[in-house]
Amino acid sequence: MFAKLADGRSRISAAKDVLLSLIGALPEDPDLNVGLRVYGAEKTAGEADACEDSRLLVPMNGLARADLLSAVRSVNARGATPIAISLTKAVADFPAGGGRKVIVLVTDGAESCRGDLKAAAEALKAQGMGIELRVISIDLSERAAASFAGLGTFENTTSATALLAALGRAVPVAAAPATLPVTVKLTRGGQPAAQGPTVRLESAVGDQTYPLTRGENGDFTARVPGGAYTVKIQDPLSNPPTLEFPGATVAAGAQNAYSNDLAPPAAVSLTVAGAGPAGGAVTVNVVGAPPQAAQARHYVALALEGGATGDYLAYAYVPAGNANPSLSLRTPEVPGRLEARYYVDQPGGSTRLLGRSAIFETTRPQASVTAPATVQAGARLEASVTGPNNSDDYIYVRKEGQTSGFVAYARPGADGKVTFNAPLEVGSYVLVYMLRDREAIATSAPVAVKAAAATVTVPASVEAGARFEVGFTGPNNRGDYLYLRKEGQTSSYVTYASTTEGGKVALKAPLEPGRYVVMYMLGDKQAIATSSPFTVAAATASVTVPASVKAGEAFVVTFKGPNNPGDYLLLRKAGATSGYVTYASMTASGEVRLVAPREPDEYEVVYVLGDKLVISTPARLVVR
Repeated sequence: MFAKLADGRSRISAAKDVLLSLIGALPEDPDLNVGLRVYGAEKTAGEADACEDSRLLVPMNGLARADLLSAVRSVNARGATPIAISLTKAVADFPAGGGRKVIVLVTDGAESCRGDLKAAAEALKAQGMGIELRVISIDLSERAAASFAGLGTFENTTSATALLAALGRAVPVAAAPATLPVTVKLTRGGQPAAQGPTVRLESAVGDQTYPLTRGENGDFTARVPGGAYTVKIQDPLSNPPTLEFPGATVAAGAQNAYSNDLAPPAAVSLTVAGAGPAGGAVTVNVVGAPPQAAQARHYVALALEGGATGDYLAYAYVPAGNANPSLSLRTPEVPGRLEARYYVDQPGGSTRLLGRSAIFETTRPQASVTAPATVQAGARLEASVTGPNNSDDYIYVRKEGQTSGFVAYARPGADGKVTFNAPLEVGSYVLVYMLRDREAIATSAPVAVKAAAATVTVPASVEAGARFEVGFTGPNNRGDYLYLRKEGQTSSYVTYASTTEGGKVALKAPLEPGRYVVMYMLGDKQAIATSSPFTVAAATASVTVPASVKAGEAFVVTFKGPNNPGDYLLLRKAGATSGYVTYASMTASGEVRLVAPREPDEYEVVYVLGDKLVISTPARLVVR
């Protein structure tokens, strides 16, 4: 969001001004519900839960215009781009009831959290709520734009004017009144400044200019369309004579009154230390920060050289009561010439620039990635890296020739090492150093992923439900498994076990007799070795009980059978096919004590394999 658009503005500034203009122009309609959900605004891309960073800032409960404007002004671009999860969560944002439902997605990047956009879009349709999806992108590359194909209506914009026009087409509501009253009150040292200055409003999006008429007591008035504006004042007594106060929003139902004092501002000095590679942090040292009035926030921001007064990038609030604070800010990932600025909120919502630093320059970061020439599919792949190692830098594994997306990724460690599981698909890959998850600054030589090999050994025959040993050789990567499947089955499994050190694993045979195989699964996805088919033979058992016992009397049951963990003896009414009166687990001695029911009747005792399958002839017992 920090890169420049074709019109010279930064993406983040253009997006904010466009949203402020749109919100200001919305009509006061009791049937209109507008919410604001943002992603990548609270967590940096390197934080563990960055791909969950999607938050509903303003609920869809009518048109809370003041809350929407405040949220847009304060939001900042910090982290990842979890679009799919945001679309999924947005479904629950709508209030109950009918009416037209529209999700407008505004983005300057493709999905960066491996979310399935198509699945998310299909889920919207499956809700049966008639939700329309409108995707509006900001200066996307052709490849990134292609990732949104088939996801509803799509428009790619390259300027603030085009972005506002696209949003106007996407938001299906009538326009606000043609013009709205606005008042700008000018003071000089707290007294009305009615003589001398002239005032005009310049649209933050587009080139429309509206002069204001001077009234009494320093009030200047006009009627202008709803939207975001910069208050521009020409004052012969000021130095410089042209003053700018960006951030004014004119909206239906609002007071639209702004106050600006023309007295010379307090002298605020800013210096920047630590400028280096783009995407790193700089320290902005402030000297002479003025006292902070209630609800008048002070903040320091970074801006592109030559950017308009209101066109700034990353920012940090200045702590109250500290006249000489030092603040840390992250520079954009794109190298360029920047300056630090000191802003103060003005009454009504506009801002005033009180100081700026000298121009400083960030350089293109340098990095290197060194990886082995070959690696076995799914095996541990370790590489060495050098670079800025910012908290949200990543190393991507990509197919050779791929320019977006990734097969795997990981953060470089403090020791300059990074470790992956190599891709499962054989082929040529490269490792790419990605600056702040956005820009590639170094690539390794191709890494050839070779086919993995493995063997599996099983007994020729196993009794149903019995535990048996499987021998194997193979990569034994973390995440590799041995699957037991029916012969001929190509998906799912009957049971499984993780591979372990030592090349041996214990499995439990299925209860159903038949032909089975055991497969070595690479990364739980790809079978790279299969045992010869083996037979699961039916298990047999026998049970012996006394011919009769007294009600409530204890008696001994003898049995023969597999005696596997989980096997049981059940006592139930004679002829029953489900349920039981009592039960007991097996013992090593082949004998179990049961207590006869108190109700005289005919009963039977059966051997149950794995708590599911009766494998013995019922032994009849009369309770008298």
